[in-house]
Amino acid sequence: MRNAKHEEALINTFFLPGRQKRALTQLASHRKRSQFLNRLSHLDRDYIDERYISVIPAARQDASSLYALLKLYGAFKTGYCISQWKELDYKELPVQDALRKVVGAGWGTLISLMPGKLVFYESEKGTRFILKQQDYSGSGMESFTVPYVEPAPALDDGWEGPVWCNIDAVVLAHFRPEGSDHFPHTRAKLLFSNNGLYGMFLVEDRYVVCRHTGYMDPVHTDSCVEFFIKPKKETGYFNFEFNCGGALRASFIVDPTRVGDRFKEFIPLPEEDGAMIKVYHTLPGIVTPEITEPISWFLAFYIPFALLERYVGHLGTLSGQRWTGNFYKCGDATSHPHWASWSPLPERNFHLPECFGELTFLGGATECGV
Repeated sequence: MRNAKHEEALINTFFLPGRQKRALTQLASHRKRSQFLNRLSHLDRDYIDERYISVIPAARQDASSLYALLKLYGAFKTGYCISQWKELDYKELPVQDALRKVVGAGWGTLISLMPGKLVFYESEKGTRFILKQQDYSGSGMESFTVPYVEPAPALDDGWEGPVWCNIDAVVLAHFRPEGSDHFPHTRAKLLFSNNGLYGMFLVEDRYVVCRHTGYMDPVHTDSCVEFFIKPKKETGYFNFEFNCGGALRASFIVDPTRVGDRFKEFIPLPEEDGAMIKVYHTLPGIVTPEITEPISWFLAFYIPFALLERYVGHLGTLSGQRWTGNFYKCGDATSHPHWASWSPLPERNFHLPECFGELTFLGGATECGV
Protein backbone atom coordinates (compact mmCIF):
# COMPACT_ATOMS: atom_id res chain seq x y z
CA MET A 1 0.00 0.00 0.00
CA ARG A 2 1.32 3.44 -0.90
CA ASN A 3 2.55 5.52 2.03
CA ALA A 4 1.98 9.10 0.88
CA LYS A 5 3.54 10.54 4.05
CA HIS A 6 6.92 8.92 3.37
CA GLU A 7 6.87 9.67 -0.37
CA GLU A 8 5.86 13.32 -0.08
CA ALA A 9 8.30 14.04 2.74
CA LEU A 10 11.14 12.39 0.82
CA ILE A 11 10.52 14.30 -2.42
CA ASN A 12 9.80 17.67 -0.77
CA THR A 13 12.94 17.51 1.39
CA PHE A 14 15.61 15.89 -0.76
CA PHE A 15 14.65 16.57 -4.41
CA LEU A 16 15.47 19.85 -6.14
CA PRO A 17 12.45 22.23 -6.22
CA GLY A 18 12.16 22.03 -10.00
CA ARG A 19 11.85 18.23 -9.85
CA GLN A 20 9.41 17.86 -6.98
CA LYS A 21 6.01 18.42 -8.64
CA ARG A 22 6.55 15.96 -11.47
CA ALA A 23 8.04 13.32 -9.15
CA LEU A 24 5.06 13.53 -6.79
CA THR A 25 2.61 13.32 -9.68
CA GLN A 26 4.33 10.21 -11.04
CA LEU A 27 4.49 8.49 -7.66
CA ALA A 28 0.81 9.13 -6.95
CA SER A 29 -0.29 7.69 -10.31
CA HIS A 30 -0.46 3.93 -10.78
CA ARG A 31 -0.01 4.43 -14.53
CA LYS A 32 2.91 6.89 -14.33
CA ARG A 33 4.71 5.48 -11.30
CA SER A 34 7.00 3.38 -13.49
CA GLN A 35 8.40 6.57 -15.04
CA PHE A 36 9.70 7.64 -11.64
CA LEU A 37 10.92 4.14 -10.75
CA ASN A 38 12.94 3.94 -13.96
CA ARG A 39 14.79 7.07 -12.87
CA LEU A 40 15.97 5.20 -9.74
CA SER A 41 18.43 3.16 -11.79
CA HIS A 42 20.72 6.20 -11.71
CA LEU A 43 19.54 9.00 -9.39
CA ASP A 44 22.04 11.86 -9.69
CA ARG A 45 22.54 15.46 -8.64
CA ASP A 46 20.24 16.65 -11.41
CA TYR A 47 17.43 15.47 -9.15
CA ILE A 48 18.83 15.35 -5.60
CA ASP A 49 19.76 18.38 -3.48
CA GLU A 50 23.42 17.48 -2.96
CA ARG A 51 23.64 19.31 0.37
CA TYR A 52 21.88 16.33 1.93
CA ILE A 53 24.06 13.59 0.43
CA SER A 54 26.21 11.69 2.91
CA VAL A 55 28.83 9.54 1.19
CA ILE A 56 29.27 6.01 2.56
CA PRO A 57 32.95 4.97 2.86
CA ALA A 58 34.11 1.78 1.13
CA ALA A 59 34.52 -0.13 4.40
CA ARG A 60 30.85 0.40 5.31
CA GLN A 61 29.06 -0.75 2.17
CA ASP A 62 27.72 -4.10 3.45
CA ALA A 63 24.18 -4.43 4.82
CA SER A 64 25.17 -5.02 8.45
CA SER A 65 27.51 -1.99 8.61
CA LEU A 66 24.89 0.16 6.91
CA TYR A 67 22.28 -0.96 9.40
CA ALA A 68 24.53 -0.01 12.34
CA LEU A 69 25.19 3.42 10.83
CA LEU A 70 21.54 4.14 10.03
CA LYS A 71 20.52 3.17 13.58
CA LEU A 72 22.95 5.77 14.91
CA TYR A 73 21.30 8.34 12.65
CA GLY A 74 17.95 7.53 14.28
CA ALA A 75 16.37 5.21 11.70
CA PHE A 76 12.95 3.84 12.62
CA LYS A 77 12.57 0.10 13.10
CA THR A 78 10.92 -0.19 9.69
CA GLY A 79 11.59 1.46 6.34
CA TYR A 80 9.30 2.25 3.43
CA CYS A 81 10.59 1.13 0.01
CA ILE A 82 10.23 2.88 -3.35
CA SER A 83 11.83 0.46 -5.77
CA GLN A 84 12.17 -0.73 -9.35
CA TRP A 85 11.84 -4.22 -7.89
CA LYS A 86 8.11 -4.96 -7.76
CA GLU A 87 8.61 -7.29 -4.82
CA LEU A 88 9.81 -4.32 -2.74
CA ASP A 89 7.90 -1.32 -4.09
CA TYR A 90 5.27 0.01 -1.65
CA LYS A 91 6.57 -2.38 1.05
CA GLU A 92 7.29 -1.38 4.64
CA LEU A 93 9.88 -3.77 6.10
CA PRO A 94 12.19 -4.06 9.12
CA VAL A 95 15.21 -1.95 8.18
CA GLN A 96 17.70 -4.81 8.45
CA ASP A 97 15.56 -7.02 6.20
CA ALA A 98 15.12 -4.25 3.65
CA LEU A 99 18.87 -3.61 3.47
CA ARG A 100 19.62 -7.31 3.04
CA LYS A 101 17.25 -7.42 0.08
CA VAL A 102 18.38 -4.16 -1.53
CA VAL A 103 22.18 -4.08 -1.14
CA GLY A 104 23.75 -5.61 -4.21
CA ALA A 105 20.43 -6.72 -5.73
CA GLY A 106 20.74 -4.56 -8.85
CA TRP A 107 17.49 -2.61 -8.46
CA GLY A 108 17.28 1.15 -7.99
CA THR A 109 15.67 1.69 -4.57
CA LEU A 110 14.95 4.41 -2.03
CA ILE A 111 14.27 3.34 1.58
CA SER A 112 12.63 6.06 3.67
CA LEU A 113 13.79 5.52 7.26
CA MET A 114 12.44 8.71 8.86
CA PRO A 115 9.93 10.76 6.83
CA GLY A 116 11.76 13.75 5.37
CA LYS A 117 14.82 13.17 7.58
CA LEU A 118 16.67 10.00 6.60
CA VAL A 119 16.77 7.96 3.36
CA PHE A 120 19.01 5.22 1.96
CA TYR A 121 19.56 5.02 -1.80
CA GLU A 122 20.93 2.13 -3.89
CA SER A 123 21.36 2.41 -7.66
CA GLU A 124 21.01 -0.33 -10.25
CA LYS A 125 24.80 -0.65 -10.43
CA GLY A 126 25.35 -0.62 -6.66
CA THR A 127 26.19 3.04 -6.10
CA ARG A 128 24.74 3.99 -2.74
CA PHE A 129 24.50 6.98 -0.44
CA ILE A 130 22.50 8.33 2.50
CA LEU A 131 20.25 11.38 2.40
CA LYS A 132 20.20 13.04 5.78
CA GLN A 133 18.19 16.14 6.67
CA GLN A 134 20.00 18.90 8.54
CA ASP A 135 19.27 22.54 9.28
CA TYR A 136 20.37 24.58 6.26
CA SER A 137 18.29 27.62 7.12
CA GLY A 138 21.40 29.65 7.88
CA SER A 139 22.86 28.58 11.21
CA GLY A 140 23.55 24.97 10.24
CA MET A 141 23.69 24.17 13.95
CA GLU A 142 22.54 21.37 16.13
CA SER A 143 21.06 22.75 19.35
CA PHE A 144 19.85 21.69 22.77
CA THR A 145 18.97 23.14 26.16
CA VAL A 146 21.29 22.91 29.17
CA PRO A 147 19.09 22.74 32.31
CA TYR A 148 19.87 24.19 35.73
CA VAL A 149 19.99 21.82 38.69
CA GLU A 150 20.61 22.66 42.33
CA PRO A 151 21.88 20.94 44.43
CA ALA A 152 24.34 19.58 41.92
CA PRO A 153 24.53 15.82 41.33
CA ALA A 154 27.41 13.59 42.37
CA LEU A 155 29.61 12.52 39.46
CA ASP A 156 29.17 8.85 40.34
CA ASP A 157 25.35 9.00 40.35
CA GLY A 158 25.29 7.15 37.03
CA TRP A 159 23.48 7.67 33.73
CA GLU A 160 20.09 6.94 35.28
CA GLY A 161 20.78 8.57 38.65
CA PRO A 162 18.07 10.58 40.43
CA VAL A 163 19.05 13.83 38.67
CA TRP A 164 20.48 12.54 35.39
CA CYS A 165 17.50 10.33 34.55
CA ASN A 166 15.48 13.47 33.78
CA ILE A 167 18.14 15.06 31.53
CA ASP A 168 17.85 14.63 27.76
CA ALA A 169 20.84 13.13 25.97
CA VAL A 170 22.41 14.08 22.66
CA VAL A 171 23.68 11.37 20.30
CA LEU A 172 27.07 11.54 18.61
CA ALA A 173 25.73 10.22 15.30
CA HIS A 174 27.96 11.94 12.75
CA PHE A 175 30.89 9.67 11.84
CA ARG A 176 33.70 10.77 9.57
CA PRO A 177 34.12 8.48 6.54
CA GLU A 178 37.88 8.18 7.16
CA GLY A 179 37.16 5.84 10.08
CA SER A 180 36.81 2.08 10.34
CA ASP A 181 33.63 -0.01 10.43
CA HIS A 182 33.30 0.54 14.20
CA PHE A 183 30.51 2.97 15.14
CA PRO A 184 30.36 3.18 18.96
CA HIS A 185 26.93 4.34 20.15
CA THR A 186 27.84 7.41 22.22
CA ARG A 187 25.48 9.68 24.13
CA ALA A 188 26.16 12.76 26.24
CA LYS A 189 24.32 14.82 28.84
CA LEU A 190 25.04 18.29 30.19
CA LEU A 191 23.63 20.45 32.99
CA PHE A 192 24.78 23.38 35.11
CA SER A 193 24.62 24.42 38.75
CA ASN A 194 25.58 27.64 40.48
CA ASN A 195 29.25 26.71 40.39
CA GLY A 196 29.91 24.86 37.17
CA LEU A 197 29.11 22.50 34.32
CA TYR A 198 28.39 18.81 34.85
CA GLY A 199 28.57 16.42 31.93
CA MET A 200 28.65 12.73 31.21
CA PHE A 201 29.21 10.31 28.38
CA LEU A 202 27.85 6.78 27.98
CA VAL A 203 29.62 4.71 25.33
CA GLU A 204 28.60 1.32 23.95
CA ASP A 205 31.99 0.39 22.61
CA ARG A 206 34.43 -2.25 21.36
CA TYR A 207 38.17 -2.24 20.66
CA VAL A 208 38.77 -0.26 23.85
CA VAL A 209 42.31 0.64 24.87
CA CYS A 210 43.80 3.12 27.37
CA ARG A 211 47.57 3.61 27.50
CA HIS A 212 48.01 7.17 28.79
CA THR A 213 47.61 8.26 32.42
CA GLY A 214 49.23 11.70 32.67
CA TYR A 215 47.78 15.18 32.42
CA MET A 216 48.18 16.59 28.87
CA ASP A 217 49.05 13.18 27.43
CA PRO A 218 47.77 12.47 23.86
CA VAL A 219 44.56 10.90 25.17
CA HIS A 220 42.86 11.15 21.74
CA THR A 221 44.90 8.16 20.63
CA ASP A 222 43.14 6.02 23.27
CA SER A 223 39.40 5.32 23.49
CA CYS A 224 38.43 8.90 24.12
CA VAL A 225 35.53 11.34 24.54
CA GLU A 226 35.84 15.11 24.18
CA PHE A 227 33.85 18.22 25.05
CA PHE A 228 34.59 21.59 23.41
CA ILE A 229 32.88 24.72 24.68
CA LYS A 230 32.89 28.40 23.60
CA PRO A 231 31.21 30.65 26.19
CA LYS A 232 31.47 33.95 24.28
CA LYS A 233 31.47 34.81 20.58
CA GLU A 234 34.37 37.23 20.94
CA THR A 235 36.71 34.83 22.79
CA GLY A 236 38.31 31.48 22.14
CA TYR A 237 37.05 28.04 23.09
CA PHE A 238 38.08 25.26 25.47
CA ASN A 239 38.85 21.67 24.52
CA PHE A 240 38.49 19.05 27.25
CA GLU A 241 39.62 15.59 26.15
CA PHE A 242 39.24 12.50 28.37
CA ASN A 243 40.37 8.97 27.68
CA CYS A 244 38.26 6.15 29.09
CA GLY A 245 40.63 5.87 32.06
CA GLY A 246 40.04 9.48 33.09
CA ALA A 247 43.27 11.12 31.90
CA LEU A 248 42.73 14.71 30.76
CA ARG A 249 44.13 17.05 28.14
CA ALA A 250 42.81 20.64 28.13
CA SER A 251 43.60 23.91 26.37
CA PHE A 252 42.13 27.31 25.57
CA ILE A 253 42.24 27.83 21.80
CA VAL A 254 42.21 31.41 20.50
CA ASP A 255 43.11 30.69 16.86
CA PRO A 256 42.84 27.05 15.71
CA THR A 257 44.71 27.66 12.46
CA ARG A 258 47.30 24.91 12.12
CA VAL A 259 50.96 25.89 12.13
CA GLY A 260 52.86 22.65 11.75
CA ASP A 261 51.62 20.35 14.52
CA ARG A 262 50.41 23.21 16.73
CA PHE A 263 47.70 25.88 16.74
CA LYS A 264 48.46 29.47 15.80
CA GLU A 265 47.33 30.80 19.20
CA PHE A 266 46.45 28.63 22.19
CA ILE A 267 47.12 28.20 25.90
CA PRO A 268 47.62 24.70 27.32
CA LEU A 269 45.85 24.80 30.68
CA PRO A 270 48.51 24.57 33.41
CA GLU A 271 48.31 21.63 35.76
CA GLU A 272 46.87 23.72 38.59
CA ASP A 273 43.95 24.66 36.33
CA GLY A 274 43.52 21.08 35.14
CA ALA A 275 43.29 19.99 38.77
CA MET A 276 40.10 22.05 39.12
CA ILE A 277 38.34 19.66 36.72
CA LYS A 278 36.88 16.57 38.37
CA VAL A 279 36.43 13.28 36.51
CA TYR A 280 34.69 10.02 37.35
CA HIS A 281 35.18 6.95 35.14
CA THR A 282 34.11 3.32 35.27
CA LEU A 283 37.07 1.75 33.49
CA PRO A 284 40.54 1.43 35.08
CA GLY A 285 43.27 3.94 34.30
CA ILE A 286 45.07 1.49 32.04
CA VAL A 287 43.29 -0.85 29.65
CA THR A 288 45.70 -3.18 27.83
CA PRO A 289 45.51 -5.35 25.92
CA GLU A 290 42.67 -3.90 23.90
CA ILE A 291 39.17 -5.09 24.83
CA THR A 292 37.74 -6.40 21.55
CA GLU A 293 34.38 -7.59 22.91
CA PRO A 294 31.38 -5.26 23.34
CA ILE A 295 31.61 -3.19 26.52
CA SER A 296 29.83 -0.13 27.91
CA TRP A 297 31.72 2.55 29.79
CA PHE A 298 30.83 5.78 31.48
CA LEU A 299 32.66 9.03 32.18
CA ALA A 300 31.40 12.10 34.05
CA PHE A 301 33.10 15.46 34.55
CA TYR A 302 32.76 18.74 36.43
CA ILE A 303 34.18 22.03 35.09
CA PRO A 304 33.93 25.01 37.48
CA PHE A 305 32.87 28.36 36.06
CA ALA A 306 35.76 29.91 38.00
CA LEU A 307 38.15 28.09 35.68
CA LEU A 308 36.41 29.32 32.53
CA GLU A 309 36.35 32.90 33.84
CA ARG A 310 40.16 32.90 34.14
CA TYR A 311 40.27 32.90 30.33
CA VAL A 312 37.05 34.54 29.09
CA GLY A 313 36.18 36.97 31.89
CA HIS A 314 33.01 37.32 33.94
CA LEU A 315 30.18 35.02 32.80
CA GLY A 316 27.27 36.67 34.63
CA THR A 317 23.84 35.07 34.92
CA LEU A 318 23.71 32.06 32.63
CA SER A 319 19.97 31.65 32.22
CA GLY A 320 19.10 32.58 28.63
CA GLN A 321 22.71 32.69 27.44
CA ARG A 322 23.63 30.83 24.24
CA TRP A 323 27.06 29.24 24.09
CA THR A 324 28.38 26.98 21.37
CA GLY A 325 30.17 23.66 21.60
CA ASN A 326 30.47 20.08 20.44
CA PHE A 327 30.82 16.55 21.78
CA TYR A 328 33.18 14.03 20.21
CA LYS A 329 34.20 10.36 20.35
CA CYS A 330 37.46 9.11 18.87
CA GLY A 331 40.16 6.47 19.13
CA ASP A 332 42.98 7.43 16.79
CA ALA A 333 45.41 4.63 17.73
CA THR A 334 42.93 1.85 18.48
CA SER A 335 42.66 -1.12 16.14
CA HIS A 336 39.42 0.41 14.77
CA PRO A 337 39.95 4.20 14.59
CA HIS A 338 36.85 6.37 14.40
CA TRP A 339 35.80 10.01 14.68
CA ALA A 340 32.23 10.89 15.72
CA SER A 341 30.58 14.18 16.66
CA TRP A 342 27.25 15.53 17.86
CA SER A 343 27.27 18.50 15.47
CA PRO A 344 28.46 17.42 11.99
CA LEU A 345 31.86 18.26 10.53
CA PRO A 346 32.82 18.81 6.87
CA GLU A 347 36.29 17.31 7.43
CA ARG A 348 38.19 15.22 9.96
CA ASN A 349 39.01 18.11 12.24
CA PHE A 350 37.44 18.61 15.67
CA HIS A 351 38.79 22.16 15.90
CA LEU A 352 36.17 23.88 13.75
CA PRO A 353 34.31 26.29 16.07
CA GLU A 354 32.17 27.46 13.14
CA CYS A 355 30.61 23.95 13.21
CA PHE A 356 29.81 23.98 16.91
CA GLY A 357 26.19 23.43 17.95
CA GLU A 358 24.20 25.83 20.11
CA LEU A 359 23.77 25.31 23.87
CA THR A 360 21.05 27.39 25.53
CA PHE A 361 21.11 27.66 29.35
CA LEU A 362 17.74 27.51 31.03
CA GLY A 363 16.95 28.24 34.70
CA GLY A 364 18.95 29.55 37.61
CA ALA A 365 18.60 33.20 38.62
CA THR A 366 21.95 33.92 40.30
CA GLU A 367 25.31 34.75 38.79
CA CYS A 368 27.95 32.04 38.36
CA GLY A 369 29.66 31.12 41.60
CA VAL A 370 26.96 32.68 43.82
